[in-house]
Amino acid sequence: MKTQYFILISILFFVGCESKENLADAYGNFETVEVNISPVIPGKIIYLNLEEGNTVSKNQLLAIVDTTSLFINKNGLKAKKEAILSKLPTITSQVNVIDAQIKVLEKEKTRVEKLIEGNAATTKQLDDINGQIQVMNQQKNATLSQRASISKEAEAINFQVESLSDKIEQSKIYAPLNGTVLLKAVEFGEVINPGKVLAKIAKTDVLNLRVYFSGDQLNKFKIGDDVSIEFDKTKTENSKTKGKIIWVADKAEFTPKIIQTKKERVNLVYAAKIEVPNNGELKIGMPGEVFFSAND
Repeated sequence: MKTQYFILISILFFVGCESKENLADAYGNFETVEVNISPVIPGKIIYLNLEEGNTVSKNQLLAIVDTTSLFINKNGLKAKKEAILSKLPTITSQVNVIDAQIKVLEKEKTRVEKLIEGNAATTKQLDDINGQIQVMNQQKNATLSQRASISKEAEAINFQVESLSDKIEQSKIYAPLNGTVLLKAVEFGEVINPGKVLAKIAKTDVLNLRVYFSGDQLNKFKIGDDVSIEFDKTKTENSKTKGKIIWVADKAEFTPKIIQTKKERVNLVYAAKIEVPNNGELKIGMPGEVFFSAND
């Protein structure tokens, strides 16, 4: 009987030691970056390449919004600009005519000044010529101001055309990152408005395991260190991988409510993120365990 008790106590002792050795240094859940995809301009969806569960690549075209009205407005502005610029040759011709007239008057002025020196002309004749030259210069300045006004008007149209071109480009919706489509919220042909969520995409090639470390664990690691990660493979078996500590909170906080024991709940802990490459086994929300010692 004593022998049986001794064997039982030995088994319990070794089981207890093994349980303590197998305890993880931290627990948490896997999370990732999730991005809501929304349109910038309103309109009807004329192209849609979205399905829940599909993987997408960064800058992959996901959807296009109809921009027919924008193209019409853009072409109308271009025609208006051409009509405005067509006035420039006429204005240039007018300026050339005025310059020629001023040149003739300048020659006449020189001739009259010589005649006045010989008392063969009056100062009134010179005054009349100077008046005509002044009028011609005023006409020239007025004509040049028309040309400047046309140039500014054409420049303003250029800005409007560029704005419409930008909106037309914004009708194309691209994937902002490599990831998986978690949610498809629209269908082909649907009319959408800015701000409406088309889809939700998550980065899944790398997940973050969010855990909490106690204050006395902070001296056991530093940012950039590799740690061992375990997560459920079956009901009785775990999968093992490696992760890297990429962030630790600067301020402590109370242990989250998911910690079961009261003793642990009142402790202050530090949130941390561990970057873990994902070969497809990891899922968002899945629990994970952290071990400072390397897994073989």
